Amino acid sequence: MSVESKIARLVASIGDGPVFVHSDPFRTAGLVPRSKDRNSYLDSHISLLREAAEGRVLWLPSFNYEFPKSHVFDVRASESQLGPLPERFRTETAEWRTAIPMFSVAGTGPAPPSPGGPGSMRRGR
Repeated sequence: MSVESKIARLVASIGDGPVFVHSDPFRTAGLVPRSKDRNSYLDSHISLLREAAEGRVLWLPSFNYEFPKSHVFDVRASESQLGPLPERFRTETAEWRTAIPMFSVAGTGPAPPSPGGPGSMRRGR
C-alpha cells in the first residue's frame, strides 16, 4: 500500500469533518517531486494534502506569534509564522482565516464561527 493510500485511509477513518493538518514539508519530502521552484514544491505538498482529504475541507494552523509584542494583527496580511507550507496555504489556497491573532486557522470550505465575534474573515477572490 502506497503512502498516499495510507494517508487517505487514515483521513477516512477519523470521521467526516474538516481535516486539520499541522504539516511539515520536510517530513513528507519523499512524497512529492523535488523542485528548485519553492512555490511549486509547496503547491505539490498542498495538492497532496487536498487529495488525501478526499473532497473534505482542509484546515491548517496560521499562527502569528508577533501579536503579544506588536498588538497588531491583520487577518488578511499578518504572516503565518509556522513555516513556508502554512504561509503558502494561507496566501494561495485558503478561502478564509479565523480572526484569532496568535492561534488563527486558515482553511477551505465554510469558515467556522468565531467565538464572541462576527465570524472569520473571508478572502476576496
